[in-house]
Amino acid sequence: MQDALESTATADMVDADTLAMSYGALGTVNGAVKFISSTAVGTLWTVVSPVCGFGLAAALMIAGTLALAREYTR
Repeated sequence: MQDALESTATADMVDADTLAMSYGALGTVNGAVKFISSTAVGTLWTVVSPVCGFGLAAALMIAGTLALAREYTR
């Protein structure tokens, strides 16, 4: 998801009284997950092959898209 849309999607999913804490949680989770995913993809890229690194990245993006789509259909 584009960074510009993340705050809009967050605002749509949470109550107004928890919005500030939700933005903080979004930033924390984004930072941690970006570090972990970069480490995993970089390790696969170096140890196995670039194709495996891109494959993992694509699989994780598809999983995230499906999870978000499932949340919006509720």
